Amino acid sequence: MRRNFRSGLRAILRDYFGLNREPPVYTEGDFERRFRVPRSVFLRIYNAVKDRLFFCAAHQCDWPAPGSPLAKGGCGFSSHSVWGGAGQD
Repeated sequence: MRRNFRSGLRAILRDYFGLNREPPVYTEGDFERRFRVPRSVFLRIYNAVKDRLFFCAAHQCDWPAPGSPLAKGGCGFSSHSVWGGAGQD
């Protein structure tokens, strides 16, 4: 099955961050439930690491497109949200 990563990335950007001056589909609360951090914190971290080369497990970074800055920055948040972090019950 062939996937269209570009349209997937566009949908994620539209839904969580807004595109073409349109507001995001998901509210701040929805975003924080998904990524476990406020959108402003996510964007601050994303902007700090987007140009750095680093790696994460391939099974965690299949979205939105392998190797894209959003996937690299988001994989840490999504794996943390799913598997939990140190000190969480």
